[in-house]
Amino acid sequence: MLPAKHLLKLGLLLLLTVCTAEADTFGTAATNFDIDFVSIGFVGEARVDYEYRIGKFEISRVQVEIANALGDLELDFGLDPADLVPRPEMPASGISANEAARFINWLNESQGLPHAYRFRTQPGEEGYNSNETFGSWEPGQPGYNPDNVLRNDLATYVIPSDREWVKAAYFVPGFGLRNTPGNTIDGNEYALMRLRGNGGPVDVMEAGTATNGVVGMFGNVREVTETPLGGPDGVFFASIGGAWSDRNQKAERSLFEAVGYNIELRLQGFRVASVPEPTCNSLWLVGLLFVSRRLIPNKRKTG
Repeated sequence: MLPAKHLLKLGLLLLLTVCTAEADTFGTAATNFDIDFVSIGFVGEARVDYEYRIGKFEISRVQVEIANALGDLELDFGLDPADLVPRPEMPASGISANEAARFINWLNESQGLPHAYRFRTQPGEEGYNSNETFGSWEPGQPGYNPDNVLRNDLATYVIPSDREWVKAAYFVPGFGLRNTPGNTIDGNEYALMRLRGNGGPVDVMEAGTATNGVVGMFGNVREVTETPLGGPDGVFFASIGGAWSDRNQKAERSLFEAVGYNIELRLQGFRVASVPEPTCNSLWLVGLLFVSRRLIPNKRKTG
């Protein structure tokens, strides 16, 4: 049998492996794609007091194209970056918040899960419009959450809220929320990114350095959030990040752009979040408890 200290190290290594290997697959055996997720824990942080996952990369054009083909979504990229030849791994810019929500709903549906967002019409139905604005869930409907009437609690895949997005970009364990992100694009890197992107956004996997393991939150495309501005029925949502065409990279976490839910912008894309997540914190706790029970002698008195 392994010595106690080696057993402890092995147990912690296995737990670390489980918690860092996070990719979900969507589509069919013939046509599919992965979304890589990063766990954002730090449950003690009051702004978002639960663990969730957020996409490591922005959603790419090819991922939307596959969802379009399999789900008959009819999502339109809107305005392509000027004078650029679209690349498969370019971020899916030109997608409105409504269209991002349609993509999210398809992710859930393809996994046998309820839709995250409530639309009046669905793909294939008469009068379907991919850019129809989604509405609120109502009391009595399965998954209704009075604290967030736009997001169905029974869904797994969602658009990040502004707080979830900000926490992933700015939170440092043991320190709290910074005023500037960990991967602010400096002038030299910004120039190199524009060069790699031929004057536009770079491929999602090349979009700068990572903050908390998340890539490209600044300087590639602005990103859709779920959060309305002006209440649950607000006309606008909060878009944050900073795009390849911005002089100001939106480095401060208080800076949001108010954008209509149905507006398609060539400098706007999105990424996916996943909640609730069977937390790595929980796995660590269970694993440590198991290992400790194996290592700590039983001190109960016997008769």
